[in-house]
Amino acid sequence: MERVVAAPRHPYTQLLISAIPRAHVARDWLVREEDSGRNGLAVTAAGCRFADRCPHTMPACLAAAPGLYRTEPRRAVACIQYQNYPTLPPGDLSEVLSM
Repeated sequence: MERVVAAPRHPYTQLLISAIPRAHVARDWLVREEDSGRNGLAVTAAGCRFADRCPHTMPACLAAAPGLYRTEPRRAVACIQYQNYPTLPPGDLSEVLSM
């Protein structure tokens, strides 16, 4: 869990971590239209479930749900940006969750 927070891989996880309030950081908390993700792309049911909230959304994200890619031992991400990493079988998290 510490690695997920310290170095998030999935773009949506990165957004969630970046949204954690920090008292010492001056930040504009207003969401601007250009920062709202999607890059002007229409989300479809077939694509990534985070496409409408992800700042890295591209046309391939809308075409099909991403596979599960192993980024390091006991860690995987379901994001097309990691398609060059080893692919895990669909629904098989045993390699990621095993101790």
